[in-house]
Parts: sequence; structure tokens; C-alpha cells
Amino acid sequence: MITSKQLDAMSEQSIETLEEKELVDISAINIRKDLPHEDKILDFLEQIKNPYCFRCGNVPVRVCFSKTGKNLETVLRDFLIRIRQS
Repeated sequence: MITSKQLDAMSEQSIETLEEKELVDISAINIRKDLPHEDKILDFLEQIKNPYCFRCGNVPVRVCFSKTGKNLETVLRDFLIRIRQS
């Protein structure tokens, strides 16, 4: 089981330092629908190995979160408003 300390370390890892073969293809992940919510999360973490660095097909993906406190919904809404106004 992945610890919070390990997750913190993974969140700081640069995707450039990883070999492509180390990255799990997220399209190959299968989540069992019969598991309770918490177990689904644990199962996903075990399969993906690093939820911050993975592949989607042949495309390396690096997930990171802003420290500004804005969530994705707010950022997208603001972006779309700016596009509409221009």
C-alpha cells in the first residue's frame, strides 16, 4: 500500500527523470466496480504505481496541482469567460 509520504515524493518527481517503460498506461487500468470506494482508490493506486506520472497510450502525462488554491472548475470558468469577452 502506498503511504502519504510516498505520494508526496511522487508528486515532486519530474517525468523527465523516468523511463517511458516505467510509466503505466492509464488505458490499461481496470477498476473493479464491485469494490467499496476506498478499495477502488487503493486498487487504482496499486495499478498506476505513480498517479502523478503515467502514460495515456504513447503520451507521457504529468499531473500537478496549483498551490494558488484555485480549483479546475474555477480556472476553466475564468478561461471561458475571457475567451467569450475577447
